[in-house]
Amino acid sequence: MELKKYKLRAECSNDVVNFLNNIHTQLHSFKFERWKNLPDCQLIFSTELALDEIQYCLLDIEDCHVMAQTVQPYRLYTGNRNYELTKKVLGYDENNKTFNFSDKTIKLD
Repeated sequence: MELKKYKLRAECSNDVVNFLNNIHTQLHSFKFERWKNLPDCQLIFSTELALDEIQYCLLDIEDCHVMAQTVQPYRLYTGNRNYELTKKVLGYDENNKTFNFSDKTIKLD
């Protein structure tokens, strides 16, 4: 698989820590950036995961919606939020408890 670089914005460093705890085995590298005098921060990271897989992971972590709504490939990053992003938009099927990623389908317990 191909290594991809992403960037996202977070409301606070605790959100980043929660994400890293959930995805650390899938990361190749990461860089954490805090904003001066603000709790907001940014994370730049490299992984083989597709964008929709990262977004789903973030939406599954409590209070990480800002990160899910701002994560983009590094070169396309704007920091703007996609307020319409939900698990359903990403292809989650509540009835079958499956998620249809761009390249595979996963059955959730």
